Amino acid sequence: MEEYFTYCDELQHRSPERLFTTREPSPSFNINLYFSCDFYCSHWILHTDSTTPEFVKTDNPLEIDNSIAFTLEEFLSYKQSRETLEESLKDWPLMVVGRREFVDYALKRVRDAIVIMPAHHNVLHLQFRVMALHKRYLVDRRFVNWMIQQLLEENTMVPASDSSIESLETKILVDDHGTCSICLEEFLVDGVCEGVCMPCKHIFHGDCIQKWLRTSHYCPICRYEMPTS
Repeated sequence: MEEYFTYCDELQHRSPERLFTTREPSPSFNINLYFSCDFYCSHWILHTDSTTPEFVKTDNPLEIDNSIAFTLEEFLSYKQSRETLEESLKDWPLMVVGRREFVDYALKRVRDAIVIMPAHHNVLHLQFRVMALHKRYLVDRRFVNWMIQQLLEENTMVPASDSSIESLETKILVDDHGTCSICLEEFLVDGVCEGVCMPCKHIFHGDCIQKWLRTSHYCPICRYEMPTS
C-alpha cells in the first residue's frame, strides 16, 4: 500500500470556562486572555470496496496553552489585535481557515465581555477552551485510480472556474503529510514542504490540483464541488 496523509479539521469552540473582571490601582484598562487547545487526531483507512472509512486508532490528546495581554487601546486596534492573536496561536495544529474562524470568535467574545463588565472595573480576564479534531486518512493508489475512473464514467469532467482555482491558499506544511494524492509524490521539494489547500481541507501540490481543476471541478478525494464558470 502506498500511503499518504491528509487532514480534515473540525474545530469546536467551547464557551469560556472562566470570565471575571477586577478593579486594579492602575488607571489603564487591561485585557488578559488565556487559551487552551485540546488536539485529537484519529487515523482512518479508505478502501476501494467501501464508501465508509475504516477507523484505526486515536492518538493521545495533545494540550497547548497560550496567554495574551492587551491594553484596551491595543485591543481596539482591530488589525493589531488580530495580528497579535494569530501570531500567538500560529503553532496550534489547525488549518488556516480553522484558525481564522477561532480568532474571529475570540475577538467577538472579548468585545461582548467589555460591553457588559462593571463600569468601575478595569481588568478583564477571559479563558477559552477549544477542541480540535483531525482525521488522518490512509489511502492506497488503487483508491485514487478508482476515483478517477468513477469521474470519467459519470462524465462529470467539468472544469472549475478560474477565479475559484486562483483563490486556493498555499499552506506551509509543518507535519508529515506524506504524498500528493494526484501524483503520489512527496510534498517536500527542495527543502520546502508546502501544498495547496482545497475548501474541503484536502491538500495537494499546487501544479497538480490546478491542472486537475481545469479538467474537473470535483476534489479528487471527497468530490467536494468547486464553483464552475
